[in-house]
Amino acid sequence: MRLASLESTRNDQICLPLSGKFARWNVGRELGEIAQIGNFEHQLSYGIGLSSSQCVRVLQLTNSRLVIDVATSGSASTTAAPTPLPTQPSATDLGAFSCLDHSGGADSGPAMQLTAVRGAHQTGFDRIVFEFAPQAGASAHIPAYTVSRQAAAKFIKDPSGLPVTMRGSAGLRIVFHGATGATSYTGGRDQIVNLPVVQEVEQLGDFEAVLSWGAGLSQASCLRTLELPNPTRLVIDVQTP
Repeated sequence: MRLASLESTRNDQICLPLSGKFARWNVGRELGEIAQIGNFEHQLSYGIGLSSSQCVRVLQLTNSRLVIDVATSGSASTTAAPTPLPTQPSATDLGAFSCLDHSGGADSGPAMQLTAVRGAHQTGFDRIVFEFAPQAGASAHIPAYTVSRQAAAKFIKDPSGLPVTMRGSAGLRIVFHGATGATSYTGGRDQIVNLPVVQEVEQLGDFEAVLSWGAGLSQASCLRTLELPNPTRLVIDVQTP
């Protein structure tokens, strides 16, 4: 769905239609500020500042509208705690970072097809996403993977054995078993992303269903990995200062 507009009224009613173009909004008595927090990987989030703690009511209306009513009584209710508004999960909700190598997935069935590699900065971390699609007639799954931390941004290409040095002073080597992008991936195979920690992402090899990529980091950092469906994605979050 696309966010079309964000509106509020003097009764402190927030309305979010989800089609068309962006419209307008005005701040009411309890609403102090409304600001977009994030829009990445199909997760759109807004934050709402209130003049005081208040109870809310959420309505799902026709024509794709979500309405949030904020009580405007002189003081916060003493009989019920305010209902938390839906927000994007914080970094801690997604799991803890660890300063260790990571692994997971499964090497089963036909090789998964790499379709996209992208990166972006989020609050507290840089995110690298590897997106896959199954071959015709096969089931989708995360291919077996290892994410290995290393103390330098120097790598060896597979199978040529040629050395390659990426931007940064530390690195990650990501190896998938049971995956290939030889015919399915049309994006850049050497991406200068210049994020706070992740500086560069480059393909190191794609041979006999072993697909490997490297990431050059500005400093050694702790990691978190997420395996997401629909579409099939491995997400690597690299903690930032």
